[in-house]
Amino acid sequence: MSNQLIGGLGSGSVGWTGDLRGTDASQKQDVFHINQQGQFKSFLTQPTGVAVAASAGSGLTASTTYYYIVTALNANGETAGILGASGTTAAATDLQLTLTWNAVPGATLYKVYRSLTPGLSNFATPSLVGSTSALTLVDTGAALSAGAPPSVNSAYVVLGASVPSNPYGRIYSDFSGESNTSSTSAQTLCTFSLPAGQLASTGQGFRVRAWGTSAANTDSKALSLLFGSATLVSVATTTSGVSWSLEAECFRTGAATQAALGRSMVGTALALNPSSPTQTLSSSLAIALSYTGSAGVAADVTVGGFEIELIS
Repeated sequence: MSNQLIGGLGSGSVGWTGDLRGTDASQKQDVFHINQQGQFKSFLTQPTGVAVAASAGSGLTASTTYYYIVTALNANGETAGILGASGTTAAATDLQLTLTWNAVPGATLYKVYRSLTPGLSNFATPSLVGSTSALTLVDTGAALSAGAPPSVNSAYVVLGASVPSNPYGRIYSDFSGESNTSSTSAQTLCTFSLPAGQLASTGQGFRVRAWGTSAANTDSKALSLLFGSATLVSVATTTSGVSWSLEAECFRTGAATQAALGRSMVGTALALNPSSPTQTLSSSLAIALSYTGSAGVAADVTVGGFEIELIS
């Protein structure tokens, strides 16, 4: 499942409407992933500070509200269209709209998309107003070009072979919507390799979250969050068509000892699981979401998201 714009853009307003995923956009500023070469990469953020103002000229329809998404690009890709802004033309002469926004470090180009209806699904191609390397663009009402804002962020810069010093917040996320296969053996749905020595000091730790839904049947479904060979939290259910979530925090207490607390929820039923893993932190260790289903039915569970963040 990809990041999507949920809810509508604020109608009749000029400027940002905020992060429409319902979370603070500032928490998404530093997100690190590992690419196939083992390098960490930091994803660009969508431009902030977007303002839309009516300006002199003709082209757009009078007294009409237009909705915009501005994205940032570099050689690797384009940011997701999660945040939106809107502006309204004047009743008579000011029939163009001028957009401005803040610079995004690492960006070389910006794209502006337009729709008459709020919501990312309403920015289907053609919705591209234009692209520019500047921090402003005037919408003159010209015909829209082919293109639509992405729902997944693909714009990043490579940071090197290790996590930057003192990282904070998320270091990995996966919203690709994995489902189990028909195998009855344990299978890994999501995984991330924590680099050797990443938890270098006592008290450093990580938080891992996974959530999703189960199919509308009474098959036995078992899910676990793993750290190396240790189980941080697990849950098993036969409940039909229910939401589930797993979360755990794990902190270093020694070179090969940790303290962890896991939480699981199926529907509204919450359970806690304290544990004391004994994983050797000088080695790289997998943080993973595992699934086992005895019925051998594919797509008994679907993952909505899998996130890991460093905490201390």
